[in-house]
Amino acid sequence: MQVSEAARRRATWEGKPCEHPKLVAEYDQARLTGDMVCVQCGATFPHAEADSFRRQERIP
Repeated sequence: MQVSEAARRRATWEGKPCEHPKLVAEYDQARLTGDMVCVQCGATFPHAEADSFRRQERIP
């Protein structure tokens, strides 16, 4: 997801609670930023923090 699209989603979401159902790579133009972005609310997470979300999803 582009940095600008993530910013639009954050503005629209207005800080409501979000479970961050899916994280995708963040891009600035054609370059990866190294961060991950929630497709629902636009929150940005460092890659290491995003990995911890993924581990929690796998734990029943």
